[in-house]
Amino acid sequence: MPSDSAHRRRRFIVGSNGTTGSGVERNRRPASALSCFASRASVAAALAMLVAIADLGATTRQGEAEADGPRDLVLDRVEVQRVVVDLVAEQGGRPVLDLEAGELRVYVDGTEVEILGFSPPPASGREGSSPARASAPTAAGDDGETLTDDAAVAGPQTLVLFLDELHMKPVHRKRVLKQARGIADELIDAGGRVTVVAFDGKLKLLLPPSSDKKALRDVLDEAMDSTSIPMMASLADPARAIAVVHQRMEDETQEKSGGSPLGARPSGTDPCVDIGGLARTSAQQAAAATDQSIGGLRLLVGTLGRYPGRKSLLYVSDGVPLVPGMEVYTYAIEMCDGTAARQGLPNAVDTQEFGGGRFSRWDPRAARTEMLDFDTTRQWREIAAYANAQQVSIYPIQATGLQTLDAAGVSNVRTTQSFAQAALGNPRDSLFLIADETGGEAFFDTNRFGDALVEAASDAEVGYQITFEPLSGIEPGAHEIRVEVDRPGVQLRHRKSFTSRTAASRLVDLAVSALVFGRGDNPLGVRLDVGEPVATGGGGSKVDITVRVPLSSLALVPVGEDRLGRFTVAVGGRQSNGRYLPVGFKQIDVRASEVDQATQSFEYEIELPYRSDAIEVSVAVRDDVGGVEALSLASIGGS
Repeated sequence: MPSDSAHRRRRFIVGSNGTTGSGVERNRRPASALSCFASRASVAAALAMLVAIADLGATTRQGEAEADGPRDLVLDRVEVQRVVVDLVAEQGGRPVLDLEAGELRVYVDGTEVEILGFSPPPASGREGSSPARASAPTAAGDDGETLTDDAAVAGPQTLVLFLDELHMKPVHRKRVLKQARGIADELIDAGGRVTVVAFDGKLKLLLPPSSDKKALRDVLDEAMDSTSIPMMASLADPARAIAVVHQRMEDETQEKSGGSPLGARPSGTDPCVDIGGLARTSAQQAAAATDQSIGGLRLLVGTLGRYPGRKSLLYVSDGVPLVPGMEVYTYAIEMCDGTAARQGLPNAVDTQEFGGGRFSRWDPRAARTEMLDFDTTRQWREIAAYANAQQVSIYPIQATGLQTLDAAGVSNVRTTQSFAQAALGNPRDSLFLIADETGGEAFFDTNRFGDALVEAASDAEVGYQITFEPLSGIEPGAHEIRVEVDRPGVQLRHRKSFTSRTAASRLVDLAVSALVFGRGDNPLGVRLDVGEPVATGGGGSKVDITVRVPLSSLALVPVGEDRLGRFTVAVGGRQSNGRYLPVGFKQIDVRASEVDQATQSFEYEIELPYRSDAIEVSVAVRDDVGGVEALSLASIGGS
């Protein structure tokens, strides 16, 4: 047996700029390292790193395998992902509660797959089943072989009330929350547990998952009092941008030189020369706010996978533009391409009348193509597939209330009907898409927000759950789901896609989840020991964190005279300003003969760059052989 001083303790050094430092195994040969943290200015940047980190980790592990020689094949695991699909069946606007598994067909990327689990709606009072061959119709009067299957219904429903403050006016938020407060007890009764999260560029957990009705009422009361408007929300407001374009057009068309506070041009000059730049700047600001909201939603959805059972996310906003900037682009184009002029709108022109663009630096006709550069359809579909993988259905609720085409315009600005249609539809299109793709339902044109909240929360009572396993060899990424029903006249609402993910990517989400909800489950008994900040020169400092994993908690495979295992570590962080840092991960091989004989724990050190601000650190550990995951939290700095 090796002496205590010869046990393996690995060291993981992280560069302050996100680059990899040199790694050192104490008393052993050098090992490669992977960056955990890098300073970023926004949640969106951190999310971009989350997407890239899996590929980086795979490259690192491949390099280690080449350096260390072939790994023991006995440790390689093939994980089968079981997909759960929540499904609501309706006929004539009423729920259908008596469907059988044999009436349904499930297709993944166009290929039929076998239904392995089937659970009828709780409201039907029937028991769940796992048909031996659910994809084949059963004979009349013969339900076929049924087996108990708890995989489809793995826990109570969790309701998530998500307030997008980047895309919601305070007066609208207060109106929705006031009604939500009035039906708080019903939300708890329908959902089992409710969590409330706000987003203003940073995720703010107002209430962790709870069944406490008084706590929910208190949180909603407090949230109603908030009147703050994030700066980005003001900059991205299309009404503000349209008013600026309108004023510019009015000033530019004045015949009296110098009559405009913005500097009018001589009469006869093309007034649209600067309009394209204004439209483009507005679209860029709107796109930045939209990217932030998509990033915040992605971050929140990723944290929900740790909770078993169905998750219903009630997404409250005034609407999020599918094409950021479409409103101001449409207004500018119609004011300059002759459309508005033919309808008699004041200050409208046709740039072709100015010498075929001789004086104009902007072609309003070509701008329609430029506008589509800001289309976010792909990002919303990716979020939907990701939510489906976490068993999250999204129910958007537009907080503007009942709207008409006239209300979609801008005060004191005359517009065309086609503009009003674009202004009304663009903020809704993204909400409809995300609801349709995740099997939820979007609520528009209503002032009865309490009814919408209860209806969304009650969907689980009339919903079926079916489970299937994708075909072997399926590639990681998004895949299409299609469910068909044999019964005529029945319409199905279900999630349309799912994302096939690796165990490492799920571990990354767990690390972030611990930071968002402030708690971690630790069945492996992982311990974190945080050292004191140590100066490194040049005004910088570092902190060492030691991760100790008890050998008795890991599944080990006998190989020769030794026992081997493998676990993966993911490390995430959140700064005191609420910004989340990118998550890094590393896979580590374990030999029982090399653990600390005194503690009987495998030790792994992480060296983090540290500045003066406090950092909350989460460490997620997965036993890759046993499949058990653990979360642990630690704080660095602060009072």
